[in-house]
Amino acid sequence: MCRASSRGGWGAPGTEMNCADLSSIILDTTRSDWASVAAQLLVENSYARLRLPKEVVRQVRDMYAAARAAFNCSPARRQLRVPESMIDDLDGRNGYVEQPRREWLELHCSIPAEYEEPVTEHEALCVLDSASRVTKTCRAMCQRVLCELAGRETFAALRELCAEEEQEESPPPEALENARGFSESMLRLYRYSGSFWLREGGGHHDMGLLTIIPKGTSPGLQIQLEQSNSWRARWIGVEELMADDEAILFGGMTLARLTNIPALFHRVDVHGRSRISAPYFHRPSPRVLIPATPGHRAELVVNFNARTRAAHDDELRSTGAIVVAPCDERDYERRLDCEIRYVDRRKRNRDHRERPYERPHDHRDRPPPGRCSRFSPRVTDCSAGRDGDGNDNRGFGNGGGYGNGGDYGNGGGYSNSNGNSNGNGCAPGTNELSPHRM
Repeated sequence: MCRASSRGGWGAPGTEMNCADLSSIILDTTRSDWASVAAQLLVENSYARLRLPKEVVRQVRDMYAAARAAFNCSPARRQLRVPESMIDDLDGRNGYVEQPRREWLELHCSIPAEYEEPVTEHEALCVLDSASRVTKTCRAMCQRVLCELAGRETFAALRELCAEEEQEESPPPEALENARGFSESMLRLYRYSGSFWLREGGGHHDMGLLTIIPKGTSPGLQIQLEQSNSWRARWIGVEELMADDEAILFGGMTLARLTNIPALFHRVDVHGRSRISAPYFHRPSPRVLIPATPGHRAELVVNFNARTRAAHDDELRSTGAIVVAPCDERDYERRLDCEIRYVDRRKRNRDHRERPYERPHDHRDRPPPGRCSRFSPRVTDCSAGRDGDGNDNRGFGNGGGYGNGGDYGNGGGYSNSNGNSNGNGCAPGTNELSPHRM
């Protein structure tokens, strides 16, 4: 094992990067105990460099070649394009997304893909096939490391979350993934143009549990090993030290929230060159409860994700905390309210797409008074959750949601029906917004 030997970690201001130490942390994944060693490296260094098996390296190379062909094929891009109705569904969309200086194929393999037209182009079929194979491989690798971490005595909260994931429903038969749990995990197959601005790929933490990134077609990934999250800290071009058969593994905000393993601060700088890369994000399911940990109350994953998405990058900490300056609290409340509306709308759209067809009812279908039906809905007890916030409610109905009057339920959330905040603005003695307000 290797630790950061300098006081501020590798790359601290005023120190030189020790390339010899960095290049020595390479873990061969053909070893039987590689997952256990990778878990230890995450605890000690916040990341691990992995040497991939030859078969996986071939899968990655085939995927990059297929992506290049598909992104250059106009009919393939059109067939794979994310439908307009799903473009805001960040946790469930599948397909091609285009921005001025980058484009990507996004795959949530546990969620069936919906395209506006049949996918028949050879280039489109090839990239979907190769990307789904890499996704399955990355998921299996992340699962092994996560199991090793959950087995540690000090990570009981992570163990509870993994146990809940095992109780989740299996994906629909038409989904590419058949393993249950971690339903929001996804792969993004990016192509950056040479004009991609460094500001657009600025420093950030990932949201989920684990991220694994095989080396891209050209170096671009940079990391900070100290926890300052500052432009003054030295950025390390880790891909410049990596061989073509390597990948980097590191933790995100959710893992930090559960284990105190710091989320890795990183960014992308393409140095004026076109770049293809494929980060895989291992994320928990939205209805799973994140257990309480020191400094954090229990909350649903969907609540935690909404709070982190509403925060600016400089308001997020590698510990999983969200720290808002007193002068920015009102602005954060506004951002959070917008994010809640987005989540609410995404859920309504997804429920509408998944709702099976039912024949129209007439008055003869109406049950006698006192029975439950869609004409006479039963009132649900709003106190069914574990506490007053409804944190233990697994569904999106009454008892655990974002606020009164919203699709995410009554009984203790972020706001009341008119959108005004309800409860204390900050946790006592800190600038961090209380998680229970979600």
